[in-house]
Amino acid sequence: MNSPEASFLRILKGKSAVGAGFLAAEGLAVTCAHVLHAAGVDLAGSVVQFDFPLIAPGETISGSVLLLDTDRDIAILEITQKLPKGAASVRMVTAEEMWEHKFRAFGFPIGYDSGVWASGVLRGRTADGWLHLG
Repeated sequence: MNSPEASFLRILKGKSAVGAGFLAAEGLAVTCAHVLHAAGVDLAGSVVQFDFPLIAPGETISGSVLLLDTDRDIAILEITQKLPKGAASVRMVTAEEMWEHKFRAFGFPIGYDSGVWASGVLRGRTADGWLHLG
């Protein structure tokens, strides 16, 4: 099984990290629409720069925006360049019961261009359908 670290993307604006994403399938990555906005991207078809910080930091790759949905805060990137050695997509799963499920996440808050880890437990959905993290 592939390690999740092999799928992590660092979305860049110049040389600065503005957010995270992940390799979801061969040639496709997922990130948040607000991350692309922070990178100065607001149109489908725009080019986004990123790297794989935990397996090939500084090896910049570009992708084009296939979908940018600000209402759902999701964006999909198409990657046509060769990926760095070791890059692999994550295995996507669904879950019926999420309460108390442990998680870990890797991200790039302002001032942490090398990234930081966070962990917690899933609690459940809120009335508007979003997932509550604890």
